Amino acid sequence: MHVLWTSARDTWKAMFLWLLIVMAAPACAGLELQLSSSQTTCLVDEPFRVTVSIINSGSEQAQIVKRLAPEYELLSVQVQPPGENLRPCQVGGHIEWRPGTSPCQPLPAGEKCSTIVDMTKELLDGKLVNVLSKPGEYGIRAVYEIPERLGCGPLKLSSNVLRVTALDPEGVDRDAHRTLVESLKDGTMWSYKRDRDQWYRQLIAEHPESRYAIYARFYLASVLDTSPKVASALKEAVGLYNSIVDKVGDSEFGVRVLRNAAFALAILGETQKAHALLDRAAAMRAFSTDDKKDLAGAHKRIDERYGYPELAIN
Repeated sequence: MHVLWTSARDTWKAMFLWLLIVMAAPACAGLELQLSSSQTTCLVDEPFRVTVSIINSGSEQAQIVKRLAPEYELLSVQVQPPGENLRPCQVGGHIEWRPGTSPCQPLPAGEKCSTIVDMTKELLDGKLVNVLSKPGEYGIRAVYEIPERLGCGPLKLSSNVLRVTALDPEGVDRDAHRTLVESLKDGTMWSYKRDRDQWYRQLIAEHPESRYAIYARFYLASVLDTSPKVASALKEAVGLYNSIVDKVGDSEFGVRVLRNAAFALAILGETQKAHALLDRAAAMRAFSTDDKKDLAGAHKRIDERYGYPELAIN
């Protein structure tokens, strides 16, 4: 009888230990954070974007917060400039979570969620500066962390280190870069501020074949289509977007170009063309799940707000 009791006790002890191990298993089992980009080389001070993805490679559904934009402060980015150590890189703004918010959502096995993060500029020592501001190889890493208070934490994932090489501009690009540097006021030459338009126009006029001119056209178009809605400005913005969409190709930047152009066209009453551009963006490999989630809403907003030709700007 004593032998039987000892055997049963040992069995229950083993089961209890197994249960503790299972309960203590990391919540991130099967989850991985991946950092990628359509570019591995660029010019110094060139605008740069990356795709951040959470992938569930496990066999079971996982609970996560599908808010990957740095503004939600669940995702942070680190950068290692040439010859320096890995350090925090503050991109994006800040969004407060409402008290009691539990934004956890399921991520089925074999699926992923992703978003595009703008790595063009960062807040460093209280100033906005370009991230890729000197030549050499950079390392970029992302960290995703859910605090326990949000309901599906604690969870912490670290990504691979993405290697990007920034090249010194040469020829026409060197001349265009000099124009950009001369225009510096607030530490970064890429801005949506309206007082930047003269510099973008100067760069486009003086160095139209430069790679920097591609981005000058984008930022100028963005300034024009966010200014008071004037038909001439919107038409110019659409023309600028159309002039660069093939040059940026299937990339994180290409998705943004098509999306912006679609809304500018919609305001002008060209809703069919606007829908076609959104569909073209959706066909890009760089199209993230955040973009996909927003696509249906974008189509709906175009129809609801701009689907009336008599209300369009002429």
